[in-house]
Amino acid sequence: MRLGFLHQPNDPYTIVRMKYFISKGHTVFSITFPKKNIKPRGINGITNIQLPDIMLNRIYMLKRVAFIWHIYKITKELKLEIFHVVNAESVILAAFSSSKKTVMENQGSDVLRTPNQYPWLKIIYKIFYNYVDAVIQDSKIAQEAGLKYGAPKENNEVIEIGIDFTIFNKYVKKGVARKKLNLNQNIPFVFSSRGMKEIYNIDIIMKSIPKVKNIFPDVKIVFSSNYGNLSEDIKQFVNSNNLKNNIIWTGWLNHELEMPYYYCDADVVVSIPSSDSSPFSVYEAIATKTPVIVSDLPWLKGKFIPGKHLISVPIRDEIALSDEIIRILKGDSVIDLKEAYNIVFDKINVVKENDKLEKLYNKIIDNRK
Repeated sequence: MRLGFLHQPNDPYTIVRMKYFISKGHTVFSITFPKKNIKPRGINGITNIQLPDIMLNRIYMLKRVAFIWHIYKITKELKLEIFHVVNAESVILAAFSSSKKTVMENQGSDVLRTPNQYPWLKIIYKIFYNYVDAVIQDSKIAQEAGLKYGAPKENNEVIEIGIDFTIFNKYVKKGVARKKLNLNQNIPFVFSSRGMKEIYNIDIIMKSIPKVKNIFPDVKIVFSSNYGNLSEDIKQFVNSNNLKNNIIWTGWLNHELEMPYYYCDADVVVSIPSSDSSPFSVYEAIATKTPVIVSDLPWLKGKFIPGKHLISVPIRDEIALSDEIIRILKGDSVIDLKEAYNIVFDKINVVKENDKLEKLYNKIIDNRK
């Protein structure tokens, strides 16, 4: 098949999908939105096409509409059989594709949070979902929300991105990240790979540190971001509580070449957003057999048993978070990492999940009129 994916430049999760389809012998085109100072990285077998940086692209309400003509022209020239659009905010562009069939991939925030922030999107969704041939998403809760906003019921499936177990696995070499960070094996290492947006509750992680530090004075909390992205009030909290020496900022980490080593070397991974659909970073950490602490959110149901496969804490509760970090660092955790690993391997595997997607592609192409 000739497949085109519309996504943000260098989105690691879309790259996972595209690399799978390249491995299966399909022709894959990566079509990306313009982003200042970011160029799509070259990937063997994938043709990159970046949309032009035009003025309308810088206005939130118009940035998708701005590329209607470009998408029509590009998809026509490429003679795509499938145009796979990542992010429901781009559903308007899906309607103007010249591909034989169009697939919409709802990301969790697309249907769980963004329509409440921008209510006019609900109208856009209701209208333009009618122009897509299939919809996928990574969780039942995202599926139910999408249906509420008008997503078609037919060819609507829950399909995870899936973990690439050739990259994230229990055989990742230990000590690589600790060596880079100059941390010996005895220093407690807590890792957060989520961003600095308010939803990820970085302030709660920061507020959990003093209690952890009382028990483990040399504990290191490692963030895959930059100090400059921290809000001023949290910077003040860090300074007033003398936490600077307990925090390490790595900056952006390469998803394939660096991230596995950080998950592997951490004593515990923390991912405590206020909303989530199906957290890829959590599965990656579990795939390296590292204990994970997550927010108690609906996506957990039916996937993991809190207290057995991972630890869950109430949303925005720094006391509960610090207590669980301490418990894991003390070695008092009873998490069954082997069983958690097997769940991810069996149910959230890149090969199995994208095999489902390939079958969906074939199904809607075979049903074309």
